[in-house]
Amino acid sequence: MPLKYGRLDNFDYERMDVNEEWFARDSIILLTSLEMESKGYFLRDDAQQIYWKVYLKYDEFVLSCLFANKIKYHHNSPDILGPGEICIDTAYFMKDEFLSYLSQQDKIQIDLHQLKNLSTEKHLNPSEKQIQKEKVLCVPNNIFTKQGVKWLTKYNGKVCFFDDWKGLTYIYEIISRPCTPISSEELYRVVNPVDPDLIDSNQRIDNLFNDDSGFGMDKPFVDSLLSDKDSYKKICELIEQLEEEQFRITCNENLEELDHKIKGLNKIKSEFFKPSGLPKHSRIGLDKVNASVSKEYYRVLERVEKENNELALHLRQYIKTGSEYVYDSNGKIEWSTEKWSLE
Repeated sequence: MPLKYGRLDNFDYERMDVNEEWFARDSIILLTSLEMESKGYFLRDDAQQIYWKVYLKYDEFVLSCLFANKIKYHHNSPDILGPGEICIDTAYFMKDEFLSYLSQQDKIQIDLHQLKNLSTEKHLNPSEKQIQKEKVLCVPNNIFTKQGVKWLTKYNGKVCFFDDWKGLTYIYEIISRPCTPISSEELYRVVNPVDPDLIDSNQRIDNLFNDDSGFGMDKPFVDSLLSDKDSYKKICELIEQLEEEQFRITCNENLEELDHKIKGLNKIKSEFFKPSGLPKHSRIGLDKVNASVSKEYYRVLERVEKENNELALHLRQYIKTGSEYVYDSNGKIEWSTEKWSLE
């Protein structure tokens, strides 16, 4: 039986001590728990964040050892893997050889005496304070969250780390709001700045200037404003600044000029943006957005499938796609999507 994520107890340590062969995943969980225990991290209020930070460190360390053939390893299900592939759930190695390699690594700060005497060392010394805080580290059953520069997922007991692909951000937004339809346009804007090519800006700006003498602002200024990645926010900030200036000024000429600019900015805001702050794309632009989101979404599902087939199947089954995306597992699954920082 594999070790569970989170804080190990003395029985877990004793079991690892008597095993001569260690699975890669178990060794990562063991090293993580030992460091958390020895440094008192389990008692901190941010124990969850620290746990996954430490886990990721050992996950990368063990995998790099295996890929570089620093230690000899085997797979108990070699037939399911392609050339050069490693699965940390099935890869195993000799404990003594692994500990010998660890002793030569200066960058990995681990108590080797403690690691070599798992059965005799007292790893847990629960005081009343510790018992009260034991619930601090409660690893959720299902996790989908950003962990530093990586995405962390946990589903059906399997933890995976993924690079920061756009499609994972889309999935995060979708499952964070179950039973809520989210448009492709809204998903696209989460990870992409306003794309001037998706907005018929030149013609529409010309029309605005023909209608209202340029609002006291020149066309290049308006054009550059709309090409800013945070255009809507920038326009709102300018309006707020001008209104504050308007409140302070008593000169009629200046007030008239400011009124003109405020009205102009408000007109641009209503012309180019929805109340939500999303740009009003042309029909061609929307088609491009839908295609872009769909492409990234299905591409990342294929990548997830290689690491955790069950998670990929779940997402395919319970996320409805199209111009809108909605996640509905009928209440069967609850996700922890809290964004934890590794800074």
